[in-house]
Amino acid sequence: LYLTIFWLRYDDRHPFLPSSNVTLFHQSKPVAMKKILVPIDFSEPSIEALKFAIAIARKSKGHITLLHAIDLPITVYGASIDMPVYTYDLRMVEDLKNDAMVKYRQLTKKVAKGFEDMKFVTKQGPVFAVINEYIQSKRLDLVIM
Repeated sequence: LYLTIFWLRYDDRHPFLPSSNVTLFHQSKPVAMKKILVPIDFSEPSIEALKFAIAIARKSKGHITLLHAIDLPITVYGASIDMPVYTYDLRMVEDLKNDAMVKYRQLTKKVAKGFEDMKFVTKQGPVFAVINEYIQSKRLDLVIM
């Protein structure tokens, strides 16, 4: 399997916005993509990313991990501005995890027909932080978003 990689270098002052100083790099080389991460929120774009990941995993005989981040709004309690107490409802976290598992099972029946080498992970926290931490902690070959 050959992977063609295109990536952009953005202006350092605004790392998330393309500037007039955008450079396109290209590299093509054989790559074994066995460990694939797909962050998923069950939106259409994330489902399309999963379909693409399944196609790659089938060709490379790879494994897919679907990562669902649960980002809860934090409630501030307490009368003091100096020492607010931040909290969230743990029952809500469990409900959201169970809801995500139901959606995962429905999705795999619909999209991943015949593809079994997939696992589903839920983590709680800000989406970017959860994805970044997971990428750093696992030895992944590819992330598809």
